[in-house]
Amino acid sequence: MVASSKPPQLSVVIPAHNGGEWIRLAVDSVLNNTFTDLELVIRDDGSSDGTREYLASLSDPRVRYVVAESNGGPWMNWTEVSRLARGTFVKVLCQDDLVFPGGLEHQVSVLSADSSVSMVASRHQVIDASGSVIMRSHGLNGLVGKMSGETAMIRSITSGANQFGEPASVTFRTEVLQASLPFDPKYPYLTDLDMYRKVLNGHNFVGIANVEAAFRVSTVSWSKRLEKTQSSEFIAWIDAYFAAPSTGLSNAARMQAKIMVRLRTFARRMVVSTVQRGLAIDD
Repeated sequence: MVASSKPPQLSVVIPAHNGGEWIRLAVDSVLNNTFTDLELVIRDDGSSDGTREYLASLSDPRVRYVVAESNGGPWMNWTEVSRLARGTFVKVLCQDDLVFPGGLEHQVSVLSADSSVSMVASRHQVIDASGSVIMRSHGLNGLVGKMSGETAMIRSITSGANQFGEPASVTFRTEVLQASLPFDPKYPYLTDLDMYRKVLNGHNFVGIANVEAAFRVSTVSWSKRLEKTQSSEFIAWIDAYFAAPSTGLSNAARMQAKIMVRLRTFARRMVVSTVQRGLAIDD
């Protein structure tokens, strides 16, 4: 489709690969949203499950659909679809996640009101593969309101978790995100948090208490076989980027962060147990 000559306020970009039924829900959550001054850019990276045919059938003029020449892997897909954004602001939406009515408009309004802010994030729901709610409100502990990017990052790290949430919860200032590319595959489970580190460097952050998105997980993604890898990777990432006191993280705070990472691993195990009993919980 031919893009409009006037850039939209917001670009929502989806890196697609074998999206199955979930990508339809993600697309609908954007196109049926209350905020309409947007483009939806989808880059398909070698799908073979009917995703490509579905995307080609979309007729909404706000949609741009790009077919990758080869399958370059998820991190390249995230990077390349982000480079296609034309809007003043950009949200990277994974193909199985959702945005809620009012959330896009709210996040754009916060970014529009303050040029010092490079990134905003809301709280989010956690849902399972079928869409049932696991957590009604998750994330942003200690991060609601405006603060420096350094303060926000240090608070997140010392909590032992990515308090900003997954990309569905986040909207960036496009020029800052694009200057911070590429997404780095070195730490696969922290690709989003590592990008937040770069985007927030020298800029401010605003955390929104509202629940404005949903992140989809399965108990497999939180299984014991991944726990050791995820926690070890988080600790290695902290040592790689926050070992020097000049980063704002003292040695004592760094030790606290590592302890909290391990405690969060245990807490995740408890969440999985709760999910298996079919219960929804609050953060």
